[in-house]
Amino acid sequence: MRLEKKEFSIENDGKMYYNDVISSISSVYSKETDMKRVFLFTAILAMLLCTMMCMAPVAFATSDEGSVPNFEGKTIACIGDSITAAVGVTKDENDYVTLLAEELGMDYIRLGVSGTTLCTDGHRTCNIGKLTESNLAGADVVTILMGINDFDQAKAGYYSLGDISSTDTSTVYGAMRMWCERIVELKRTESLANTEFYFVTPMITSWNHSVSSSRDWDQSKTTVHGHTLRDMCNAIIEVSALYGIKSIDLNLISGIYYNSAEDNNISLFGGDGVHPGAVGHSMMAKAIANVLLEKDQANDHEHTFGSWVTTTYPSCAHGEQKRVCTICSATESRELDATEEHSYEDDVCTKCKAYDPDAVQQMSMRYDDNLDMTGKIVEIIDSGKPTSYKVGYGVGENAVLDTAVVSLNGSTLVATGIGKATVITDGELYEITVTPAPISLVLLIGQSNMRGSEGNADQSIVCPDGMVYATFGDERGDSEGIMNVNNATNFAASALTGEYSSINVNGTTDNLSYYPIYSLTEQGKGTFGPDSGFAYEWVKQTGEKIWVVNAAHGGSSITSWQPGATDYNEAVLLFGACQETLQKEIAAGHYILSHMGYFWCQGCTDRAQSAKWYVEKYLTMHEGLKS
Repeated sequence: MRLEKKEFSIENDGKMYYNDVISSISSVYSKETDMKRVFLFTAILAMLLCTMMCMAPVAFATSDEGSVPNFEGKTIACIGDSITAAVGVTKDENDYVTLLAEELGMDYIRLGVSGTTLCTDGHRTCNIGKLTESNLAGADVVTILMGINDFDQAKAGYYSLGDISSTDTSTVYGAMRMWCERIVELKRTESLANTEFYFVTPMITSWNHSVSSSRDWDQSKTTVHGHTLRDMCNAIIEVSALYGIKSIDLNLISGIYYNSAEDNNISLFGGDGVHPGAVGHSMMAKAIANVLLEKDQANDHEHTFGSWVTTTYPSCAHGEQKRVCTICSATESRELDATEEHSYEDDVCTKCKAYDPDAVQQMSMRYDDNLDMTGKIVEIIDSGKPTSYKVGYGVGENAVLDTAVVSLNGSTLVATGIGKATVITDGELYEITVTPAPISLVLLIGQSNMRGSEGNADQSIVCPDGMVYATFGDERGDSEGIMNVNNATNFAASALTGEYSSINVNGTTDNLSYYPIYSLTEQGKGTFGPDSGFAYEWVKQTGEKIWVVNAAHGGSSITSWQPGATDYNEAVLLFGACQETLQKEIAAGHYILSHMGYFWCQGCTDRAQSAKWYVEKYLTMHEGLKS
């Protein structure tokens, strides 16, 4: 823990400082007054320290800087359409699958089927049938290069783009969800648990590739549904990120581009306008290998960037261009000015669908804020694209993006991710900005009065939804339900919100069903002790969220709270597990740590001891908790 000199208000009756309390308790000790005064000052001291101290941070391992993955002797499986099937080049000789495997020193499994698609609707065959455990047996890496047939058929009215909320598998967004969910299932199998999956965006394609004499490479053209090939690539990247699956933007990094008739290198594509020639396949293999080898993270060269490539064409909205390093595939971007004026109708641009900024009101929320909208008509226009990540047992750290910035739970608007969202409330348009929430983690320790041995749970104070989280290391019930050094971490939730909040850090629901993380926000769910009152007052006075962790034991002596003793060890194990969960929540972008410390309430069992004895025991415990 770290001590700082901070003011702390006690019921608005004045201000005390840490040094003042140290002086007070020293005075009590030197005068050998009765134990009740010592207990009073040690309790106050512990409470003051709670706002002044931060426990030692949890250390997390990081990969060695500059390390390069080694694929030598491993196997890569490549799922795709006719390009993966090597149409237009010599199979197993100069196609991208063969060249990629050679570049990485890997064996390969080719799973390319001509004419197949990402989407399903019966017009073309969806290639998801290749995504099976048996087909991928032995694969260490799987790449999925699909989409060019979906785009080609979209010109004729099939396969629309959809949006991030789409589940219709005849849309690109919906189909991507289907593919990603299949991958999630495969990752649960023993044989593919450690396999890395990558979605690869399709190369650029000519518009009328069947007419060789007049191929149109204009990448700004849209399908019947109004989307460009680049829009489809962005959908592939966006949905894969939502599920924590990596993507390789080959459409951008292949090195083949077309900005205009005067600014392009399309001659390198070769082939028939859809299927690249030998040079094109070679460039594909090199670009994919660069990403797999993480060459963009190496510091052994200066970037040599190619030409700027337009990835978003400007209209009344800004556009964007990117360019790629020819050595490592690292990218940089720049904004393009809008070329037209917005045309607003009912506060929405008829061309780009942007909202009139003069009509949009601003609203701020913090992560997991719950806003009661009872009596209001609320419509979520855009749930947003979160920059924060899911947390929970079995979820890779910062691997799976949150699904929405805001969502409706009945009549309550809940901040479920970090970012911006748009809602209409009673006809008024709001842009909601959700930011990380300040939170404190507090350990409650001591004996029965801190634990709450007697009382009525219905009298527990109900705290505001989304503001208070609670953990209770119970000492009641059968032998398996009582907290001990062997199961203490079972009482710690693996997440503070969502489905994983009911799963503990060890991957089970053991010891959490009796006392869920939200217990202090529901009537009759809290403990009999000071947890709810303390948390309620904390929120009232600070406006910040708090997680209270109760590890107190009734009838305990301060001797059982010495480093190495049973009660001390249980509390440290439980609090440490909660601290690790909070560290992950902070890394995911959900919270900002405000305070961390403990509250101590104990003394009855040791009332026969001297003040000197008690203070020495207390300071020994305190020094242990600091470390």
